[in-house]
Amino acid sequence: MTAFRHELRHSVALLAFPFILFAHCALAVQWLWPSTDIWLNMTSAVVGASMLSGPLIAGLAAWIATREHRRRAAYLRMGAARGVLAAPALEWVTVVLVVTVSYLTVAVVLGVKTALGATAGAPDLVWLSVGLIALVLIATVGYLCGRLLPRVWTPPTVALISYLYFAWNLRHGGTSWSYLSPVTMQQVSIFRPMNDLLIAGQGLWYIALIALAAGTLAIVLKGRLEAAPLLTVVAAVIVASVSVGVVLSQRGRILGEPENVAYRCSRGAPQVCVHPAFAKGLPRLTTIFVELHEKVQGTPADFVRIEQLPRDMAMQPRPDANRFALDSLSEADMRGAVSEYLDGVGIGGFACADQRAAGGSSANIGIVRAWLSNDMRQFFGDDAAAARLTWFTKIGEPGRRSWFAKNYASIHACRLSDDVFTGEGFQ
Repeated sequence: MTAFRHELRHSVALLAFPFILFAHCALAVQWLWPSTDIWLNMTSAVVGASMLSGPLIAGLAAWIATREHRRRAAYLRMGAARGVLAAPALEWVTVVLVVTVSYLTVAVVLGVKTALGATAGAPDLVWLSVGLIALVLIATVGYLCGRLLPRVWTPPTVALISYLYFAWNLRHGGTSWSYLSPVTMQQVSIFRPMNDLLIAGQGLWYIALIALAAGTLAIVLKGRLEAAPLLTVVAAVIVASVSVGVVLSQRGRILGEPENVAYRCSRGAPQVCVHPAFAKGLPRLTTIFVELHEKVQGTPADFVRIEQLPRDMAMQPRPDANRFALDSLSEADMRGAVSEYLDGVGIGGFACADQRAAGGSSANIGIVRAWLSNDMRQFFGDDAAAARLTWFTKIGEPGRRSWFAKNYASIHACRLSDDVFTGEGFQ
């Protein structure tokens, strides 16, 4: 313990701790969904934040590994009574300790924040553990590179290559092989459980690579083959082969099958239902959708029940219900839930993506959607739509509802012409 405390006090890893902590925390906070406290989101943010802290850790580990070469102190290790591997082991353990403390600090802080507001679920401790193992792997590979290539340019090169590799891998997220990287962008969904088999395969793969790097380094430093390092390398190769097979066999399926949802619903009509994790936003969402309901009531766009669902079609609402998607509880996203609903019932959006309004511009459908979603900001500065927008504003709310019901077929068919935005078209 005395040697370890000495190493910790004099290691640059301790000085780098605040920077590692800041880098990991900064990216994790950025990836949190605004105004929302959901355990899966918190976990994915903590695990994925290695994108920023990982290269820093790799470069730091490589710098510590080159210390012996820079100080020309190899002879001290060779002649030490503690053994050839004692000093490298102390350096590596110091890096791992700093990495672990920084990771756990961020996890605990964001975990407490989430716990104060979360309405459903629990932290995924297995996934969080695999994220920590991945960071240890990054530190180990960085240290191995520093030992094998003890040059001044090695640490910054390792850090740069790590970042470029992580960025490249994230651009290919979702492929089977992308999950072999220690930094992955793992999609989460409150409607689907995580694929525990894939996560377990990742953990085994990371552990195997750590053991492989440690065994290789021991052989290099010893300068000869010995039973323990050799068996470690062989075992690591076997475990790595098995875990690679597990990860690749999942074909990038990080999410499991959809689960039944015990919705939290409003009591009045229309009924607005959300996932329990979004229960805090139910009062505001109810207000927003009641406003929409008053505008579309009596038309084919009317609804009596509306349910929060993911955008993919693997899950469908009840036969008497419609759907909407919601990413967070920010005001912008809750307002955007109306646009998600309008997309689902075919009023503009994707339904009109490849069509143009007959006899006029595609902005006509946009004017209707802007009114339904209470957001006219998109038309500021649009001179082409100014006259039609002015007329539409002047006819009043009862007039707009009557006009919407009369012209619904044209709106749904994406053939809303200019002449319906006139006194003649309204009669």
